Amino acid sequence: MDATAQAMSPVVMAGDSAAGNIPAQSQSHSDRRKKTKVNYQLGLLPTSDKYEAVLAVQPSGANYDVDAQDVVNELKKIESLHPFHLIGMGFDRVTLRFIEPIADPAKLAEALEKFPAEAVSPEDEDYLVSVEQIEESLRRNPRIILCWEH
Repeated sequence: MDATAQAMSPVVMAGDSAAGNIPAQSQSHSDRRKKTKVNYQLGLLPTSDKYEAVLAVQPSGANYDVDAQDVVNELKKIESLHPFHLIGMGFDRVTLRFIEPIADPAKLAEALEKFPAEAVSPEDEDYLVSVEQIEESLRRNPRIILCWEH
């Protein structure tokens, strides 16, 4: 896809069914951690701006005193260190995929650890509780889930 087509592409995101009032296709799967059924939706937003998408879906962490605008501000700090695609979102999480090989995983891990959310491995959905765990996860996989489940 050339740069012009990519710039005009709408944001497509997947997230849980509580992610707002966005028309979407639903699908269910079992959550291994909670041993429950989770409904997911696939939504299409008429924007190529991931931050507009965040504000439309309104992910937030009330128990972290974080609202959607705070999420946008924090994501912009992360993007200033390393560009990413927003590949998933719900009322309690965002999922990022870093675009290029991560030149300094330690520095990025430190920034992600400061993000006002829990870092979660996209491979097994385990919580990453230290900078070292986040760094190791980034070395294996250029994706990270940031969530506000607790």
